[in-house]
Amino acid sequence: MTPTVPAMPRQLSLAVGLSDGATFENYYSGRNTEAIKRVEYAIRPRSGDRCLYLWGDPGVGKTHLLQAACHRAASAQRRIVYVPLRAQDLTHEALEGLDAIDLICIDDVQEIAKRPYWEAALFNVYERVVARKSTLLVTGNAPPARLTLSMRDLASRLGAGLVYQLLVLDDSEKLHALQQRARHRGFVLGDDVGRYVLERYPRDTAALFGLLDRIDHESLVHQRRVTIPFLRSLEAEEHS
Repeated sequence: MTPTVPAMPRQLSLAVGLSDGATFENYYSGRNTEAIKRVEYAIRPRSGDRCLYLWGDPGVGKTHLLQAACHRAASAQRRIVYVPLRAQDLTHEALEGLDAIDLICIDDVQEIAKRPYWEAALFNVYERVVARKSTLLVTGNAPPARLTLSMRDLASRLGAGLVYQLLVLDDSEKLHALQQRARHRGFVLGDDVGRYVLERYPRDTAALFGLLDRIDHESLVHQRRVTIPFLRSLEAEEHS
């Protein structure tokens, strides 16, 4: 169930939903273990971390981690808000009135580069977070210094805290990530089946996890174990 946020600004009251499946437990960290542990620490009450910035290529799980942080903080009765800057219907006013929020998660900050009102609004959020000793988590597709922000002070603030690059999983790590996600969904993905998926389907992790969801659904519908012959039968259905 998506956490609700008291006193949320009107622009967010329709609430951008959090994915129920976005948890720390089903995120395969690979070489990103230190970054994940730091995010988990940062969202604790009185952690002392004011701002933490995550960046990386598409598909590394930045959105997943922000939403996982929201779920974890909400379960600890902390007030949270998640703002996806890719959303088309948001205005910079979405960043106003967040003084009572304990954890503010800003996704895809590169979307506001060269947009003065947005940049000023986020700068003000940062200043209030520091003053109130709450926590700000931000993601982007580049480190703060390379975001092409018009407001240099904003780039400086975002880079002043902890900054981590999330690394893309290699094929071995993707196999383990698929198997971990399958276990959380309640089925076993054998090594041979996992390698078959990696060899025949796009290797973007978001696409792979979407495929895994479909495989799980179809295996339940057909009451069959997830095997290579089963996957071949699904492929045959698609092309028939």
